[in-house]
Amino acid sequence: MAMSSRERLLAVLNGQLPDHVPCSPDISNMVPCRLTGKPFWDIYLCNDPPRLDAAIAAHEQLDLDAFIDCTFMVKFDEPPSDEPEWETFIIRRTEDRIITQRSHTADGRRVWAPVVDVYYVADSPTRNVPPAKLNLPTEPERFEPLEGAKPFDMGPESYQAYRRKLGDRGVIGVPLINGLVLRNE
Repeated sequence: MAMSSRERLLAVLNGQLPDHVPCSPDISNMVPCRLTGKPFWDIYLCNDPPRLDAAIAAHEQLDLDAFIDCTFMVKFDEPPSDEPEWETFIIRRTEDRIITQRSHTADGRRVWAPVVDVYYVADSPTRNVPPAKLNLPTEPERFEPLEGAKPFDMGPESYQAYRRKLGDRGVIGVPLINGLVLRNE
C-alpha cells in the first residue's frame, strides 16, 4: 500500500519499513532560497518569504519527501523582562551584502551590540561577527533603520499552521534546547 511522504518519513524515523526509500535529499536552505529567485537577504533578513515557506515550496516543486529539520524554533510566551528592546539597523550596504548591528538606548544613549550580522545576496548569513574583523568600528558612524522586514511568528500556533500547510508532504523537526530534534508525529 502506498504511503504519503509523511507516513513514509515517520515510518523510517520509528524504525519501521516504509513502502519505499524516502526521496529526501538535504536541500538545506540554499536550494529553497535560490528557487525563490530573490536575494538571500530578502529571506534571511526580511522574512520575504519566510525560510519555512521557501522550504515547503521547494519540496513541493521538486516533489520530495519533505524532512524539514531545525527550521522552526518554537518560542513560548515569556514573562516580561527588564532586558532592553533591541532594534536592528543597517550599518553598511553594498551590491553583494548588507551588514546589520543591533542597538538599544539606555539612559538616553545608544548602546551597540558587540557583533554584527552579514547578509549576502546569494548565500546564507554570517552572524555574530566582531566589527573589527570587517574593518568596522565598534559603534557605526552611520546607520539606517531596517525597513520592510516582515515579522515571523514562532509561537506554537504558527508551528501548527505550518504543519497543516505541509500536510502529508512530510515532517517539520523542531530543535530543543539540548540539541535533540522533536519529531513531528
